[in-house]
Amino acid sequence: MVGNVPVGGDAPITVQTMTNTPTSDAAATIDQIRRCEDAGADIIRVSCPDVESTAAMPQIVRAARHADGGQAFVSRLLTLTITALLAIGVIATLAAPLLISLYTTDTADGDVIWGGSLATTSAHPAVLLATAAAAIGGLAVVLCLSGGRSATAP
Repeated sequence: MVGNVPVGGDAPITVQTMTNTPTSDAAATIDQIRRCEDAGADIIRVSCPDVESTAAMPQIVRAARHADGGQAFVSRLLTLTITALLAIGVIATLAAPLLISLYTTDTADGDVIWGGSLATTSAHPAVLLATAAAAIGGLAVVLCLSGGRSATAP
């Protein structure tokens, strides 16, 4: 047996193929697996020639187990990622006054003096950068999970 497909002996002849998309591009590989299934393949092999491909493999396996091609899983993953990045951005923005008060000193004439070390002088810009990174990261996740390009024919 290969998975739930009987092989050898009295088993019927099976049709097998191998994907030719970069396995690191999970969306294209999942799409090609679906097209191979629609064409009648019983066994579909996928290679993992590098670290990126190996990292994408769990997503590909989960998608292969679901009739919708893993779209529900990808949607949940996308929602979770965007929510977490948004929460980090909101927390960083709300914490800005606290961070500024921790790393600054008020003088008698009302001027604000930043601390002397690099870590303290970068506190306020870091908050702004964290918020921007959360927004850009959310967009990057959307673009990556949307597939970006189509796969070649099986």
